[in-house]
Amino acid sequence: MNLRQELHEVIDKLDESQITRLMPIARSVQSGSAVRNDLAERELFELLKSLPNVTVPAQWPPRFRDVVPIQIDGEPVSEILIRERR
Repeated sequence: MNLRQELHEVIDKLDESQITRLMPIARSVQSGSAVRNDLAERELFELLKSLPNVTVPAQWPPRFRDVVPIQIDGEPVSEILIRERR
C-alpha cells in the first residue's frame, strides 16, 4: 500500500469535526503557503497527534543523527551523474 492510499484510509475514518480541523491545514500544504512556518508545523503536529487513527513520532521534528561524509579519491559518483545528465 502506498502513502496516498494510507492517507485516504485515515481520512475515511475521520468524523466531520476532525475533517473540518484538518481542511485548512491540507489546503495550506497544497498551496504551499506557510508550510515551513514553525507555528504551522506545531499546529499540524498537535492536530495529527489528537486524531485517533494517526500515529506520530514522539518528538517533533524528528531528530536525526549527524552523518560525517566519507572521504574518497577522485570525483564523487554523484557529481559525475549530475554532469552526465546535463
